[in-house]
Amino acid sequence: MVRLPKAFTLIELLVVIAIIAVLMGILMPALSRVKKQAKMVVCQAHLKQWGTIWSMYADDHNGSFSSGVFPGKPVGWGERSQWLFALAPYGDTKGKIRFCPAAKRIPAEGSQAKSSDPTICWRWKWDEWDELGSYGMNSWVYNPPRERTNLQGRASDMHWRKATQRNASNIPLFGDNRWPGAGPQDNDLPPSSSDGTGVDGEMKYWCMDRHQNGTTNLVFLDFSVRRVGLKGLWTLKWHKLFNTVNSFTLAGGVQADSWPEWMKRFKDY
Repeated sequence: MVRLPKAFTLIELLVVIAIIAVLMGILMPALSRVKKQAKMVVCQAHLKQWGTIWSMYADDHNGSFSSGVFPGKPVGWGERSQWLFALAPYGDTKGKIRFCPAAKRIPAEGSQAKSSDPTICWRWKWDEWDELGSYGMNSWVYNPPRERTNLQGRASDMHWRKATQRNASNIPLFGDNRWPGAGPQDNDLPPSSSDGTGVDGEMKYWCMDRHQNGTTNLVFLDFSVRRVGLKGLWTLKWHKLFNTVNSFTLAGGVQADSWPEWMKRFKDY
């Protein structure tokens, strides 16, 4: 008489399925965190390449950054994005390094970079030249012509102009952004939404939870790259007169209610 192999009982199968479900429940959050961390690392690697490109440009221009002005164009024409063309000879600035891997959402056809539509917040699109990206420049770093009293409404004497500055490691140059460029003020309000929308002022273009961990990646004026807490953006020296002891910093007496709900759980600085 031939004996058939003993099969699993229904209860045994249910137990195995339950164990697999528990293991998946434990492993999936960990895998998700690892994936986010990997994207953060790639983003920082891209920005290190950008730091090298900015450094090469400054070396070739006596330490100065680009003017922010297009010759022959009217005032205000594309000044936020002039860096795109100034840096082009120094590397593959149109390749993968223009995009943070966490910035997957792309603007709708025909949309402008300044759109407040939260569905396009992670990448910007500049229609004038059909350009896309997810990094931007601190617009206070440009080196505008001396005869210009302002650059797109920003007083020229408040611009950094050169890389050789005291405390350069606290002056943002470039990084995660949903605009080609933005110049914050110390009284800019934090955005009401984690996608960086809902208020006036230009800090909102930098203050977004793209990496879903309350931090962002920046290149500084000394060409170093580091992760910065979103609340810490108000402690950085964006322009020469930026007050780093403002009402959104611990030194300035920040209160919990100063922040929108989505930011309250993040570390204060």
